[in-house]
Amino acid sequence: MTDLDMLPFEVQHHATMVGDRSRLEAYQAALRAVVRDGDRVVDAGTGTGVLISYAAALTRGAVYGIEYFPAAAALADRMVRAAGMSNALILNENVFHASVDAPDVVVTETIGALGPEENIVELTHNFLQRHPSVRRLIPSKLSIYAVPVRSDVVETVTERFLRSFSAASHDRFSYDAIMDDLRYHVGRHLFTTDLSQAAVLGEETLLVAYDLGRTENSAFDATVRVPPGGANAVHLFFRCQLADDVLLESRLSAPPNHWRHSFVAIPPGFDTLHVHYRRARFVFTWSDSGNGG
Repeated sequence: MTDLDMLPFEVQHHATMVGDRSRLEAYQAALRAVVRDGDRVVDAGTGTGVLISYAAALTRGAVYGIEYFPAAAALADRMVRAAGMSNALILNENVFHASVDAPDVVVTETIGALGPEENIVELTHNFLQRHPSVRRLIPSKLSIYAVPVRSDVVETVTERFLRSFSAASHDRFSYDAIMDDLRYHVGRHLFTTDLSQAAVLGEETLLVAYDLGRTENSAFDATVRVPPGGANAVHLFFRCQLADDVLLESRLSAPPNHWRHSFVAIPPGFDTLHVHYRRARFVFTWSDSGNGG
């Protein structure tokens, strides 16, 4: 038994995903729009197999759910067997190495908090390079945007962090001495919460656009200028093209989903956010443009 075999099934993680009705309905609509009867379909990162169950109902062709983690793969296998899905097969393999005979459609929900963190860009490029028969990929495009917002929730969340430091002050040892630095570092942290009531105070900035299956590397650098006007955070979100008329996004105005709403707080005295992404990790820094932001 390997270390991988000993990893437990991540119940909370999978329950959150299968409980996300907006996500499931969007993927189901995309599969209905794309899959033709007779298509061979692959779900890359199938989890417990729910997307494969949708695909299996749309085609008499073989459908394959590829899952890296043994515990999830075993459960998915039991699910498809119990459902009598005779055209479905679960493969406990690494998607980067797995091979399937002449697939027509590939679907994957390996979307991180902001989009690329679960290696969806590299995964889809790798798989399509090795499987030129693929006619359609779901999703086909992934973009990341930023927009300045103002929300009382931002103040509540960030001040809670800062109060933790202040509460540890005693005698002459006071965190007030570094509070400006702490506020700056709070602005380098990605928070996730509900921003549905936030006021949008500027235009969207496109940070990066991936043509999935064709874009090879997800790394990027981008800059967001926050205009004067009272914004206290930059809301970061993804937008996914699942099919021609099916979008999935984490923007604050979109239907609620398990990704919720991500933001970085704007530190006092700064107005320019620099976004650096490499190897599944975002790094945020701030500077002052000197233009009165």
